[in-house]
Amino acid sequence: MVIPENQRLEVVSNIVYVHKARLGYEGDMFRVVEEERPNIILLGPNQPFNEDSLREELKKRGGLGNIEVLRFNDYVDCPLCSTTKILKAVSNKFGQGSSLP
Repeated sequence: MVIPENQRLEVVSNIVYVHKARLGYEGDMFRVVEEERPNIILLGPNQPFNEDSLREELKKRGGLGNIEVLRFNDYVDCPLCSTTKILKAVSNKFGQGSSLP
């Protein structure tokens, strides 16, 4: 792991517009949603989730159908603006190409 999840959580927690950030649970990404009951779930531009599928799953979970699922479509392009780019940079630096797990 290049950037530990707790460090990423700290970065996200300090974004002015973020009211609360939490780590999720392996195996059930909706468990933390059930616990927190947020008003909005904001997906990043390159997160591989379908908004309609998420909305349907939230409805199935009971009492979560009112959560607004939005996607931030503006993509900021910079050398290290995504985990994928960071991993590639580290891999290239150490001569492993793109073969990091």
